[in-house]
Order: sequence, then structure tokens, then C-alpha cells
Amino acid sequence: MSLVFKPILTADDYLASEQNSNVRHEFVDGQVYAMAGAGEPHNLIAGNVFAKLRSLVRGGPCRVFISDIKLNVAEWNAFYYRT
Repeated sequence: MSLVFKPILTADDYLASEQNSNVRHEFVDGQVYAMAGAGEPHNLIAGNVFAKLRSLVRGGPCRVFISDIKLNVAEWNAFYYRT
């Protein structure tokens, strides 16, 4: 069995590389994963979830975003896109 070496990036390296990338990537504990595009079913579900959440938080301090927002989950050393 052969082992494949995968370089581990720092969060700062990942964020810098995303600035010039045409493809969005997620970052999990040093590993980078390219994101696939979303289809119609995904977009319909995401739209319905957004509409429901927005109505629930209206008037409060929280905000809801539909897409293209990068979330930093510090406890997991990860960045995810909300799509």
C-alpha cells in the first residue's frame, strides 16, 4: 500500500488563495476541498429554508443569508460556504 502525501495549509494560506480563485473551496483542518455546483433541487430547498428562517428571525438581532457566505468554525479549524 502506498501513502499519498497531501500538503496541509494554514487557514491564512487558504484565505489568501481563495482571494484569487475562480473556484470556491472549503477548508477543514488543513485540507482544501473544491465545491461542486448546486442543482435545481438544492436551490429550491435552500430557498425554502431561507424564507422560513428569515420570517422567524425578523425583528431580532440575527440575520439569514441565502448563499456565498463563508463561515469560520474555529473549534473545527474549518471554513465552510453557506450555499
